[in-house]
Amino acid sequence: MSCQDKLNGRKIPITFFCCGPTGPTGPTGPTGPMGPFGPTGPTGPTGPEAILAGIQVQLQTAEASEIADGEPILFDTVITNETTAITYNPVNGEFTISEEGVYYFDFWIAVDTAATATTITFELEGSDGTSILTSSSNTAQTLSGNALVNVTTVPSTFRLLNQSGDTAFIPALPAQANMTIIHLEQ
Repeated sequence: MSCQDKLNGRKIPITFFCCGPTGPTGPTGPTGPMGPFGPTGPTGPTGPEAILAGIQVQLQTAEASEIADGEPILFDTVITNETTAITYNPVNGEFTISEEGVYYFDFWIAVDTAATATTITFELEGSDGTSILTSSSNTAQTLSGNALVNVTTVPSTFRLLNQSGDTAFIPALPAQANMTIIHLEQ
């Protein structure tokens, strides 16, 4: 097969145009300008409603007291409990969590001294292996701590324990200790 050269009237084989080896790839050209934005898509469905819920308890004996080493704080007053996922037992100081999720623990303890101990230490201890310590070398102060705990096994229990190596003395104050635990409920 051939085609006719329009300038000279010659017949030129088609193979002349199509069958040579491919040449090297040329350099990449500059990026072109950005095109216009597309239309906004439809609004997605509303997600599930979530509320912040939790429990707050305090030790409010207003009398000086002691917490032996290794023993929990026995909070005696429930300030608020806006969830069924967290319960508190004032007899043994245990908080029981019955729903999986991430929980935020916030606590403080007013400490007068710690007998002969040179530091004061309290531990948030969980049946799931959680162990969060808060310590100070000043044994007469308000000691505070917090923890973010992902509860994956239920029920799980938590206590706030004196781990100072000696008895911690709690002063006679209207509010001597506080624990707040919150989470999102859906």
